[in-house]
Amino acid sequence: MIHFSQIQCFEISKKHLECELKKITYFYETHIDFIGYMNSEKTFSDETLFLRKNANLSAVPSYLLLREDADQITNGGHLVAKLLLNTKLYKFIQNKLNGQSENENSKTIKSDFLWTASKSALIEVIYALYYKGAINNGSAGLA
Repeated sequence: MIHFSQIQCFEISKKHLECELKKITYFYETHIDFIGYMNSEKTFSDETLFLRKNANLSAVPSYLLLREDADQITNGGHLVAKLLLNTKLYKFIQNKLNGQSENENSKTIKSDFLWTASKSALIEVIYALYYKGAINNGSAGLA
């Protein structure tokens, strides 16, 4: 039976985390225009990217079309979700590689509320609040 020492396990974990960082970097590199658009806070392509009536299903990953809420898909919605995921994952991996614990850099909010609608519905609510200027007197960003 093979027994890994803690050092060997750390090296395996470190290699895995570095591999994940490469995947995140590849996502950023292949979607640089979309990320630039999102960070610019411009809205000229929002109608194409975020209205369901304009969805181009050939541009959406096929695994999303099999979901129960597939009728909620937009051209850019899955990219926004992936961008948010990769941003948080990148920070998490960097913290792990630098030896920081998760609790040192994150805040946990406990709540009795549980979102039970689709993810797309939540994104629509967030965008509605953002465009209404309902958070921080309209100065809150989406990043």
